[in-house]
Amino acid sequence: MEDKQNYNPQTLLEKIKNTWMKEETILLLVQEKKYEQAIEMYVNEKEFEEAENFCSKKSKSDVGLMTTLLKIYFSKYTHL
Repeated sequence: MEDKQNYNPQTLLEKIKNTWMKEETILLLVQEKKYEQAIEMYVNEKEFEEAENFCSKKSKSDVGLMTTLLKIYFSKYTHL
């Protein structure tokens, strides 16, 4: 899916919204450069290692992603 450029990620996101297709949704969010939403989805799915790996890989181009991940962690888990 990442190699094909003849599709509209936003249209596909709308079609698979609120479905079981979480991995696909994350891929499309990344295609749309909606990194914060992708990270939040990883956290919501309790895929913490995946979220951290994603941020680590992407942090070469976007230093603020690890900070974003920490903010999401704090917002979701400070009440525990």
